[in-house]
Amino acid sequence: MDTIEDPEGIDPKNACKVDVNVNSYFNTRDGRKVYNRGRIISLIIDLEQYAVIDLEKDIFREGYFWDSNQRANFWIVKGPHLTYKLTSDGEFL
Repeated sequence: MDTIEDPEGIDPKNACKVDVNVNSYFNTRDGRKVYNRGRIISLIIDLEQYAVIDLEKDIFREGYFWDSNQRANFWIVKGPHLTYKLTSDGEFL
């Protein structure tokens, strides 16, 4: 996450850019198997106001839906070798 200089409507001290890489996946809609093409979604967030549930909602607003038997998993990548699962709001810091 990079600090943002001048985001709109967000306190610049708390603003960060988050890039979410949504992988391609299949799900079922109306009994049909549907392919969902992945892409990178860039968001500017306020770290003091944003939560993991907000991340799920923002991905949903971008047109990505999953079945009741599927779960969204978010992973944080720091550097070339450190990757860990995002499990709490505090990990955004």
